[in-house]
Amino acid sequence: MQSAICQPRAGSAVKAEDEFVTLKGYAYSGGGRGIIRVDVSVDGGKTWTSADLDNNGTNAGCYDISVNYSLGLSGCIGNVIWQAEMS
Repeated sequence: MQSAICQPRAGSAVKAEDEFVTLKGYAYSGGGRGIIRVDVSVDGGKTWTSADLDNNGTNAGCYDISVNYSLGLSGCIGNVIWQAEMS
């Protein structure tokens, strides 16, 4: 599985007085495997928070993609949008 943080944007400022910061991003997997959990860390992996998934892990956004037209092969990627409140 691969994942990326999209909000806040890289290089943006976060107010020190804010108690929580909302992180948003996406995750995807190959082979059509479902994504059931995304964990987020803001302290180098010392502690982790489970993100909320927008589709409850059902991977409703599974798309057929052509891998090689000449061989007629196809695959599927599972994907999910996630959000986490971090303190």
